[in-house]
Amino acid sequence: MLFSENLKHNLIHKERFFTESDEFILDIPPNRLIKSTLEFLKSKTTIHKFKVTKSLQMLDEVQLSKNYKKDFEYKISRHFDYYETLLSWCRIFLQKETFTPYKGSNEAFALLFPMEKLFEDYVAHMFKIANEQVKIKTQDKTKFLMNKNNSEDCFLLKPDLYIQDHIIADTKWKILSDSNDKKQYSISQSDLYQMFAYAAKFKVKEVWLIYPLCGRTLELKEKSKKDEYFFKASDFLNFLEGRIKLKILFAPLPFTNDFHA
Repeated sequence: MLFSENLKHNLIHKERFFTESDEFILDIPPNRLIKSTLEFLKSKTTIHKFKVTKSLQMLDEVQLSKNYKKDFEYKISRHFDYYETLLSWCRIFLQKETFTPYKGSNEAFALLFPMEKLFEDYVAHMFKIANEQVKIKTQDKTKFLMNKNNSEDCFLLKPDLYIQDHIIADTKWKILSDSNDKKQYSISQSDLYQMFAYAAKFKVKEVWLIYPLCGRTLELKEKSKKDEYFFKASDFLNFLEGRIKLKILFAPLPFTNDFHA
């Protein structure tokens, strides 16, 4: 209700009110920016394509933004504060802003990834490319470490790479060093217990521990080639004649064709 206008025009007619209202429509600058961002992301993803398409259907009445700069200057009322974070992400994609550090008053965003998982997936992918003829499984989920009450399996064993009937490989996002121990190279004892459990359950004769190759491990890579490790505990396993062999390998970034099964 506009009180000043009401006094001017409706002073005599008490039954009237001078008012002003906004039309409730979806086609507003923030929604145009959101739709434009979704259209951009639609061509960049396959995993989340269904979600993006479903969101676009909800914005069917909204046009694409024709002027990003002008639409970003649109003043959002306090009732639409929840748009702010979303529009910040829209700005990153539509105006091609980066996630690198910079100075300024704007809010900065960062994308964080679990490097151990990223390294694991990277090695598995490149290993398959280097060994196209070999049957390789990732995160095999067929074996369990224990059985409860002789009826229920528990403690699933999930090696990163299983080269069927041949090798078990596990990636470790760690930097090895021989500064303190020339024999063990700072290899975790728990990792060795894990690899032995894999070998015993999957009945393989060889296991690999794969670490990232960097400037600090170049020399160690050459040293480790001269060493041979065998699990003494494999003497108690009756499925093989010799001992289970452990190999220490280093995956270069970018990957090379050194890893052949």
